[in-house]
Amino acid sequence: MIRNYFLLNLSPVCPRRPQRGLSHKLKSMKLRDISQIILILLFILSLLLIDEIIPANPRSMVNFNHIFGREFSDDNAQALIQTEDGGYAIAGFTWSYGIGGDMWLIKMNSQGIPEWNRTFGGGQKDIARVLLQTSDAGYVLAGSTWSYGAGMNDLWVVKLDNLGNIQWQKSFGGLGEENAFGLVEDLIGGFVVSGYTSSYGAGDRDMWLIRIDSYGNLDWTQTFGGENEDVATSLIQINDGGYILAGYTSSFGAGDKDLWLVKTSPSGDLEWNKTFGGEGRDQATAIVQTPTGYAIAGETRLYNDQYRDFWLVKTDFGGNKQWSETYGGTEREWVETLIHTDDHGFLLAGFSTTLDNTGYSNIFIVKTNVKGEMEWTEQYGGQYHDVASAVIETDKGFLFTGIIDAPKFLPYYSGGNIWLFRTDKNGKLTNESYTSVNLPELVLVASLFPFLVLKHLNLRNKNKSIFRD
Repeated sequence: MIRNYFLLNLSPVCPRRPQRGLSHKLKSMKLRDISQIILILLFILSLLLIDEIIPANPRSMVNFNHIFGREFSDDNAQALIQTEDGGYAIAGFTWSYGIGGDMWLIKMNSQGIPEWNRTFGGGQKDIARVLLQTSDAGYVLAGSTWSYGAGMNDLWVVKLDNLGNIQWQKSFGGLGEENAFGLVEDLIGGFVVSGYTSSYGAGDRDMWLIRIDSYGNLDWTQTFGGENEDVATSLIQINDGGYILAGYTSSFGAGDKDLWLVKTSPSGDLEWNKTFGGEGRDQATAIVQTPTGYAIAGETRLYNDQYRDFWLVKTDFGGNKQWSETYGGTEREWVETLIHTDDHGFLLAGFSTTLDNTGYSNIFIVKTNVKGEMEWTEQYGGQYHDVASAVIETDKGFLFTGIIDAPKFLPYYSGGNIWLFRTDKNGKLTNESYTSVNLPELVLVASLFPFLVLKHLNLRNKNKSIFRD
C-alpha cells in the first residue's frame, strides 16, 4: 500500500504534443531522461525510507526510544504503566491530535511497538494525569476537563475497555476548580481519586478524596484543609484498606508551604496527619509504600533558600520521620516521580536546571540505596526544556516517559512532545534506545501507528558529583 502511495504521487505525467523539429525532440528527450532519472532515484529513496520506517523484522524496532506528537505542537506524558500482557501504556494530553488539547492514551506491546492510541475530550483542554489498568483488563484515566462539567475545570474520570473504547466517563466538581492527581482501584472494585477542590471544603483549595463505584457513581467524598491552599498530589491504598495522601499544605505546618501526609480510614475519615518542612516552600509530589513505612519524594528549600532541591523523606507506618535526604545543585531541581526499586533503594526523576547554563531544564535522575544515600545521577536532554514525569522498573533497567524539547517553561511545560526512553540499571541510555535517535525526521504513515514522529535529538549526558546533601 505504501509502495503504491509513493509511486502514484511520484509518477510523471507526459502528455503527447505535436512534433516541432529536431531541436525540440532532443530537448524533449533530455527532459524525459531527467524525469526518468529523478523518478528512479525517488522510487529507490522511497523504498529505503519504507525499510527504515517499517523494518522487515518488527523486532528491529525494539529500541524504546520514541517521540510521540507533531513538531511545534504541545504533547505531554503524565503516567506510564506496564500492562497485563507485558506491554506498556502512556497517558497525558495532546494538541497534535483530537479536537483540541485532549487526553491521550498510547498502548504499546512488550517490544515497545505502538498498537493503538486514543484521544478523549472536547473543544477545551482535557488532561490525563494518572492511569491504571483495572481488574477487568481495561483502563481508567483521571485528570481534569475544561470541556465538560459544572465549573472552570472539573475532575474527570474515564473508564475504557481493553482496546481503549470508552465504557463510561464522569466529571465531578462545582463552580470552582477540581483536579485529580491520584487514583487507585479499591479492594471491592470501585475507584478512589485524590486531588483538590476549590468548590467545596474550608479554604482556597482543599485536598479532595472521592470514591466512585465500578460504574462511576459517586459513593462518598471527603475534604481536608484549612483557609489556604491544600493539595493532594499522590495517593496509595495500604494494607488496612485505608489511604495515604501526600501533597502540601499552606494552612498548617511551619512555613509558607509544608509537605503534608494524611492517613484515612477505608471510608475516607481522617485518622492522622503529619507536616514536614521549614519556613520556605516544601511539598510532596509522590509517595510509595515500603516494608517499613512510606517514602515521600518532593521538593524543599530547607537547605537552599533561593532554589529547590529533590527531597526524599522516609517515615514509619505512623508517619513519624526516620530520615530525609536532599539532592541538588545551585539552581532548581524538581521531582515528578518516585519508585521503590528491586534492590530496596529508590529512584527519583524530574528535572534540573543546575548543569545547563542556557536556562533550560534537563531530565534529572537520582538513584539511592535503602538509606537514601545517593548511588548515581544522570541527566539527559534535548535543545530546550526536558522533564521525566513517570518511570517503571523492568528486568533490563528503567523505562521513562516525559517531555522533550518544550520551548516554554512557565506557568507549565508546553510546546514539546512525549518522550519514551529506556536506560540500564545504572541509568545509562542503552544501545537499543540510541538507535532510533539517529534517524532523520520521519512521519510514520503506516497503520502501525499513524502519529509517531521519530526525530534526531542532540542528546547530552551530564553527570556531576555535587548532587548530594
